[in-house]
Order: sequence, then C-alpha cells, then structure tokens
Amino acid sequence: VTATVTEDSASSLNTNLLNAQPTDALTLTVTGSTAVASELVSLDGKTSVAIDTDTNVDLITGTAADIKTVVESTGIDTAADVNVTVDSGNATVSQQQDIDAATTGTITATIAEGDVSSLKTLTSSGGVHALTINITDTSASASDLNTIDATTSVNVNATAITDITSSAIADVKTLITNATTAGIDTDWNVVVSDTVSAADAKVVNVATSGTIDIQASSTINGTT
Repeated sequence: VTATVTEDSASSLNTNLLNAQPTDALTLTVTGSTAVASELVSLDGKTSVAIDTDTNVDLITGTAADIKTVVESTGIDTAADVNVTVDSGNATVSQQQDIDAATTGTITATIAEGDVSSLKTLTSSGGVHALTINITDTSASASDLNTIDATTSVNVNATAITDITSSAIADVKTLITNATTAGIDTDWNVVVSDTVSAADAKVVNVATSGTIDIQASSTINGTT
C-alpha cells in the first residue's frame, strides 16, 4: 500500500493503521508538540517511509530504551534539537550518552548509576541537561565532582561523599563555591595535592568540619 495519511497524533495513527505492515509505503506526519516514544516505535513498524516528527514534535517522552530507539532510528525523522524526558524508569549512563549524541536538545532523566567513575562520563554536547544524579560513592576527587556537577542543571546529591581524594586547591575551591549544585555537605575530609595559600586554607576550613590534609603541599603561602 502506498498512500499519504492525514496528519494525526502518534496514538491515533497507531489506532487507525492497525493492519499496516512494514512494507507499506505510508507517508506519516505526527502532530502535537509531544510524542510518546513507544508509540513512535510502533508506528515505525507500519511503514517503509521515514516518519515525520520533526515538523511538530519538540518533546519525546517514555523509557530511555524507547527514546534511544527513536532518536537513533533512520525510520523516524526527529528534530536535531528535540528534547527528551525519561518519565518511565531511569536512564543508564550509556543510554544518556547515546541519546545526547543524537540530539542537541535537553535530556531530562534520573540516572541509574551512582558511582563516580560512571557519572563523570555523562555527556552534554548540546548544553547542560536536567539530570537527577545521586552519588553513592563515599570518596571522589574534587575535579570529578565538578565534572559531574557541570553536566546537569539539577542539584546533585553528593551527601554520601565523606572523603575528597587528592585534589588541586583550585578544584577544591570550585567545588566549595558550587557546593549547593554539586550537592556536597559540610563534613567531608580532603587531601590537597598542591601548594596552598593561607587564605585558601581558611576557605576550605570554613567549608568543612572534616580533616584537611595538606601534607602533599610543599608550602603554605601568605597569611590569613
């Protein structure tokens, strides 16, 4: 069957094309600003022609797996900057990376992993995303915590962090400045890896009630 079907929502198109086959050449345009990923995946199995969602749809919702399928599909045309919201379940770091590679839009999702080694590889090629991140590790470098913080507009939950491992003072100060968005509390221990000024030492001391280890620093410069 070859035909141009009247534009409609993904849900209605699926209902009306119940018996359509993948070999049918149906030209489909999805209306509405929002579409559910699973419905688009279903539609993709009803035509051999790429489905037009990029004309109207600026937000795709659903599971991370279905959204990834949609934005990577050659059978579904999506806007280059389509926004996506994972509103069913969480997104793994790998899924977030793949979706980010396929759209410059904003990704809204809760990330499944909590370990720093995975979380620091989250990507934001099109801009800062709205990722809910809960760090479960108890130790991390200030640099890694800053990297994670920079990937999301949502305040990170890093209250599990009790030890900030060997870190440059500049990274520690950045973390302190962004303490609210980075999600750290006020009772972490820290090892500073380079030379510390007296003023910087005071900044760190005010920010935490934990232990400040500056033994790796050859000198403390200046006075407070």
